[in-house]
Amino acid sequence: MTLQRRTFRIAGMHCASCAITIDWELEDMDGVVEAKTSYAHNCLTVVLDPLLVGEAQIMDAVARAGFAATPEQG
Repeated sequence: MTLQRRTFRIAGMHCASCAITIDWELEDMDGVVEAKTSYAHNCLTVVLDPLLVGEAQIMDAVARAGFAATPEQG
């Protein structure tokens, strides 16, 4: 299994509790090994198995939590 680290910009967070909500939504997903959202930096870092989950599914999960995610390039 080759894990990948992906970073997303997050819009719509108002507090640290928002970041926790995003992490909880993602940690329940198959293929997500780790999710860390930073309210201070408006970003999300996800370690994932790309065979089980992709960027679109991550963005959908963030949307279900009430926020918007945009993948960072690089």
